[in-house]
Amino acid sequence: MQMGTLGKNYVVGEVKAIDAPKLTVFRPDHVTQILELNEETSLRKGRESITMADIQVGDHVLARGATQNNVFVPKGVMVMNPELWKQMQEMNAQFGGPRPAGSTTAAPKSEKQPPANPQERPR
Repeated sequence: MQMGTLGKNYVVGEVKAIDAPKLTVFRPDHVTQILELNEETSLRKGRESITMADIQVGDHVLARGATQNNVFVPKGVMVMNPELWKQMQEMNAQFGGPRPAGSTTAAPKSEKQPPANPQERPR
């Protein structure tokens, strides 16, 4: 499932620093990115609505939004539980994506990767 471009349409990773209204996130591709939340940013943990005070350094987040003036402004931020983060690590490894920092799961070696767009598959 394609979500867009990492760093432009979405950001996923571990919260390394909090300086309200900004979050510093370390992405699976080993890039640190700053997210700048605003009054329109929706924050959730599971099904519950949360506030920025509920986000802690070390939490894993998935943010969807867009880059504005060279800063990522999320429309929504979801704090992931450890089980969901582990599932994302395993999916990345399975499909050859960047491995999240701290991941011990090695990406499998494969000579051919399926096309990102199912319509591009040979018939």
